[in-house]
Amino acid sequence: MFFVQNGSYNYEPHKIKEAHAWCQNSVRHALRTGLDVVVANTFVKAWKVENYAKIARNLNATFSIEVATGKFENIHGVAEEKIARMRNDWEDIVIDMGIVSRKC
Repeated sequence: MFFVQNGSYNYEPHKIKEAHAWCQNSVRHALRTGLDVVVANTFVKAWKVENYAKIARNLNATFSIEVATGKFENIHGVAEEKIARMRNDWEDIVIDMGIVSRKC
């Protein structure tokens, strides 16, 4: 949602760190107010999920991961080479006692 402006998606790669911080702060705030939260992102590596697991653990919230395994439309114009690289880099993610790790 960080990159949505006036109803249009406008991705700006140089703002990705700011976008992640914004999203994590939004999740933290929503959980503190008792809301349920869904974060939809391309978490290819286990370490990219860790901050969200920590937020949930610190706020005693249930944490789970749902993996979309189908073929979906590329609505953000990501280059096919990048998608292939992400697919190749995929790590299955394991959550044990709220700790995220990759499946070996």
